[in-house]
Amino acid sequence: MEVPMKTIVNSLIGIVFISITVSLLYAREMNGRTPNPAPQKNNSMTEKSLSNIGNMAFWFWNDGISGHNPYTGSSGVTYPRTTAHVIYREGIVWGGITQEIYQSRPQLRVGGNTYRNGTQPGWYGGDPNDERARIYRIRKDWASLTKEDVRQDAAELNNVPPNAVTNAMLDEVLMQYKTDWKDWPVDLGAPYYDADNNGMYNPVLDSTGMPIPAEYDSEGNLIEGGDYPGIANADQVLWFVINDDNEARVNDLAGSPPLGLEIQTTVWAYNQPQSVLSQAVFKKYKIINKSSYVIDSMFVAQWSDPDLGDYSNDLVGCDSLLECAYVYNGYDSDAEFDEYGLAPPAVGYLLLQGPIVPSPGDSAWFDGQVINDYKNLPMTSFSFFGSGTTWSDPVLGDYDGTLQWYNLLRGYSPTIDVEDVTWFEHTTGPQEGQKTKFPLNGDPVAGTGDIDGVRYQPGDRRLVLACGPFDLAPDEVQEFVVAAVGGQGTNRLTAITDMKTNMKQILKSFGNFNRIPKISYSVEQPSTYTSQLFIEANLTAMEDVTGCEIQFNPQVGTEASFTLRLYDDGLHNDRQAGDGYWAADTTMVNKKYPFDGDLNVHFGSDTEIYENFVRNLRLRPVPELKNWQVIWENGKQDRKINHSETVHLQYDIHYPGMAQNIDHLTIRQERILNINQGLSAGGTISADSLYFVLLGPSSGDTLTIDYSIQFDYHTVQLTTKQPVYSAGQNNHWMDTVTVVPVVGTGKNVSVYVADQSLLTAHTYAITFHKDSAQKEGLNWNLTDLTSGTIKLQNQPLADDEDYPHPVVDGLLFQVSKPQETVTSFEVVKNGDGPLDPPASAGASWQGFPIPDPDYDIWPNMANGSFWFIHTWPNGSRGSFDAFMARTFQYTGGYGVADGEGIHHLLPHDFEIRFTGNGKAFDNWFTETVIDVPFELWDIGDVNDPDDDYQLVPYIYDYDTNGEFNLLYDAVYPDDPIGWADHEVSSAQNDPWTDPFYWIHPTDNTPGSQGYNNMIAALENDPGPKAEWYYQPGQASGAYDGWAGMHRMVLVNWNGGDVTTASSPSDYNAELPDIGSVFRIVMAKPNFAGDSLLVYGPTAIASKDNGLPKRFRLEQNYPNPFNPLTTIRYALPRQSKVTLEVFNVLGQKVAVLVNGKQPAGVYSVQWDASRFATGLYILRIKAGNFVSSKKMLLVK
Repeated sequence: MEVPMKTIVNSLIGIVFISITVSLLYAREMNGRTPNPAPQKNNSMTEKSLSNIGNMAFWFWNDGISGHNPYTGSSGVTYPRTTAHVIYREGIVWGGITQEIYQSRPQLRVGGNTYRNGTQPGWYGGDPNDERARIYRIRKDWASLTKEDVRQDAAELNNVPPNAVTNAMLDEVLMQYKTDWKDWPVDLGAPYYDADNNGMYNPVLDSTGMPIPAEYDSEGNLIEGGDYPGIANADQVLWFVINDDNEARVNDLAGSPPLGLEIQTTVWAYNQPQSVLSQAVFKKYKIINKSSYVIDSMFVAQWSDPDLGDYSNDLVGCDSLLECAYVYNGYDSDAEFDEYGLAPPAVGYLLLQGPIVPSPGDSAWFDGQVINDYKNLPMTSFSFFGSGTTWSDPVLGDYDGTLQWYNLLRGYSPTIDVEDVTWFEHTTGPQEGQKTKFPLNGDPVAGTGDIDGVRYQPGDRRLVLACGPFDLAPDEVQEFVVAAVGGQGTNRLTAITDMKTNMKQILKSFGNFNRIPKISYSVEQPSTYTSQLFIEANLTAMEDVTGCEIQFNPQVGTEASFTLRLYDDGLHNDRQAGDGYWAADTTMVNKKYPFDGDLNVHFGSDTEIYENFVRNLRLRPVPELKNWQVIWENGKQDRKINHSETVHLQYDIHYPGMAQNIDHLTIRQERILNINQGLSAGGTISADSLYFVLLGPSSGDTLTIDYSIQFDYHTVQLTTKQPVYSAGQNNHWMDTVTVVPVVGTGKNVSVYVADQSLLTAHTYAITFHKDSAQKEGLNWNLTDLTSGTIKLQNQPLADDEDYPHPVVDGLLFQVSKPQETVTSFEVVKNGDGPLDPPASAGASWQGFPIPDPDYDIWPNMANGSFWFIHTWPNGSRGSFDAFMARTFQYTGGYGVADGEGIHHLLPHDFEIRFTGNGKAFDNWFTETVIDVPFELWDIGDVNDPDDDYQLVPYIYDYDTNGEFNLLYDAVYPDDPIGWADHEVSSAQNDPWTDPFYWIHPTDNTPGSQGYNNMIAALENDPGPKAEWYYQPGQASGAYDGWAGMHRMVLVNWNGGDVTTASSPSDYNAELPDIGSVFRIVMAKPNFAGDSLLVYGPTAIASKDNGLPKRFRLEQNYPNPFNPLTTIRYALPRQSKVTLEVFNVLGQKVAVLVNGKQPAGVYSVQWDASRFATGLYILRIKAGNFVSSKKMLLVK
């Protein structure tokens, strides 16, 4: 039953935690189970292991942690296997109300595994250091395995590439499979095949003591072997047991005592590369109440922190009918999957078996069989939270976390009020605003219903799939079975379709995994017109099969379906007659599109249909990349791939097939190339754009290149190897050469040493001009002033990071188009006077650019407060990207001829000056001019004070009090709690001001003339006003003005609790200092007539040196850590570097690096001794490069 919430609340009153005696009170006997004693030891392969036989690799730890890589402390699930990661960490969470008699302890309790580990290894009441409290991992084909069979397995288990696997590693893997097969712990609860159906494990052993698997004759009679380890006909099985009999661990998770549970975990997977089953890892949790008390109102959930490649662009959703929760990419491209030439996949959790509850007349699945008068609970709720959304993670190590988690388990928002709960709401679609336990249950593929990415920007997400309520009596068992299922497609949305197709087939087969067929096939092209298909179905687990065929249907298009009949007569390459292996082959004219096959197995007049059991069958040859050649390199100009060089490797594309043309063709490596013209049968394409951007290794003689080709809905992953040479680069390679501005800015030009042997020590001029052949755009020329020769003419400004910047006389000239953006948010003056260097006025952890070189000034106001510039919040606008999208949406005026945007403001800079005597127009409520404490100025060139002119603020008086001030929840008490907090950081203590808009008078006479005239006109009659989105000329006379920046607010970071404030005076500061000046610095482009000088260095003797190709921030190691961790990062060129650490509230807690550094790879260590356990964000900014990583400190 589910206990009324009043009862829960009452049970929390007067709780006193007794930490000293609790372990004595909670120690329990093992209820008769007495495992065989064994010596204690430490074996890493049995403490942390992988399910990796299918197309998904999944880490598990013997203490209950899962989905987390023990080597990197980062993401620990890979899909497709050997590519990018998809899950950072995951686990199950449970909660319920114990009827324990000790009323000094809270009865509502939560446990499990999230960012902290609330369980320990082994059975309840046992020694967590016992040798048997480990992970057991088996393959039923262990006896036939060779070293080559387990090379990839060993590579993943040891976190090394396959070519670094040693014989010792291979031997260890093979020996562990053998050991675990022999020592399979059935007495602890590990599953097995009961060959003689006597309910006992009595294997038949060979001479070495190994269980012999059962074999049966055609009549189903046991003819050899006996009971043996395994479950569900799986090819690989992991088993381990954990428990919550560790007060400290459970308390560290969510602040509550344990419930007294043992959880036996079985994980299985399939080695069927072309099948649906190989796209999944299956997990069965057997939950046993080892306490002496009933646990009621209990819930269990699958929790996950998915990081689908790059964690900052994820979206999540659920399907309550299919009973799944899933993650997919927010954009069609993901940087981590781009490295493998793949579109980002989708990955989800499918509920296969929920806990059982009594239900007369129904039936349920339990312990591998059907039981009557019960039903399995369905997925009862879905929850999500994460960066940029309304809700964040439950707190760790505090009882508030228990309350938050119990609300999540029941499908409510993670508040600490378990009685007056806060519902989730649909955020988009026709049910927007309605309460729900299944938010984001729309269809992202169709773009209908409630879907992520509309209200909330893509970002870091967490998801929860929950089941309940149910009761758990002493010694009672419940089961919770989920599958982690992946899907791949040609883009992020077709990946969702594929994932759900896989889920549906798995659901249909669940309960009959022991007899699921296994399919293998091969395709060859005997000629340029035909394909030969051989296919075999292993039906040995089925009895009385009388026939078998596969019905193939095209995934797209109108090509004819076809059926291939399989045989078990020994005459069709089907091994021995009657052995259960059915096979056939056929040759046909090549097919254009992929085919899927439904397997039909006949048993007399009955037929079992396995839909889409053969998927993505390709019956045509693959396009070939050939004629490889280096066409650009940033090092020695020898047209070779040299150590550590960045190169452009060009290729031609040839299609050897003659039966069809290729209509759609895409090449994916790190770049995505769409070949719009297709490719004719037998044809070849050559083009300047066909190249890979590659980084030569720092050593060795070979570069391995992984890429994929997508054509006409086929996707093929391929590999090529290219030779690598040593060019003898010296330690001045990629040094920065000084650029001297003569006219204009030099910030958009960088010059580097590429080939030292070609340096001349000449002086060069870079000049900018308009190309007469172009109406718009800017080009540049390069002149060698020493020799008087023109080296380059009409070069474009590059706006692509992979652009092949020209190399002249050994120098690489990088002339770029500046980003149309804000380059710095600064406080240049506060109440104490000018700040040199300026302080920050932006949230750097949200991507806001802030001053250089030294901006670690806290607070930025003399009154002790710290203020940011940001945009009007809505719960998902914390990021710099959100600021840019909102602030410059209509800049220049709605519908302006050259488009709205920030380009109307470049290259001017702007200031907010708190003078104490400004005026603004209340545009939305009273339409009157009001007094405000600030002024807005367009300062043009910061070095020329004579070009400044004052702008007119339009105020959105959010609280309609006629003043410009900070907001607080009490203004609108019926709105959601925390509405007055800005999402720039997670705590509810960042109040924001009334929003304001920048209106530019068309009278831009330096000074205040245009401002004064517009204010006077508005005071006299607001009727003819310029609307905030106007273009110049849409209003008349003194009213005429145009839209600049809009929806801007100031945020008082950590200024005070918005939920308790009753006026702005309750914050640490009501406003910034009088006298303070905020400056918004814009990007500075070059203009026609600008000129720059470059003084070339002399030739330098060669010396081998390798530098990184790209900026890179690596995951800290170890992670989790206590208290020391090491951080590595790479700089491809000299950069101003800041490496900082923030807590989950967005507060900066450490600055590890702050200064200029030359190109290279760096390592720093962070000592977190004085910091609390928890999740921290590591952030690097190097030039325009910004990257973040999660770090977990566990003490």
